[in-house]
Amino acid sequence: RAVGCEECYSTGYHGRSLVAEMIRLDGRLRKAILGRADLDTLEGILAERGHMNMVHDGRRLVAEGVTTQDEINKACGIVEGD
Repeated sequence: RAVGCEECYSTGYHGRSLVAEMIRLDGRLRKAILGRADLDTLEGILAERGHMNMVHDGRRLVAEGVTTQDEINKACGIVEGD
């Protein structure tokens, strides 16, 4: 949980961090998208490449103490109980 102070104006946060996901579109992925593959198929193709999605990148930031899980959930659109 974030703890506030004078420097962060009692928000518990100071500055901003990028939570990102970048996908290299190659032939196989392009064909899957054009073929209207379902999300599981697309995620499977990316997983085979060792792709790190936004949630995984967010977990890294939480582990490094840069942010909190609550902030990652907000940034990634995760609702408690999902």
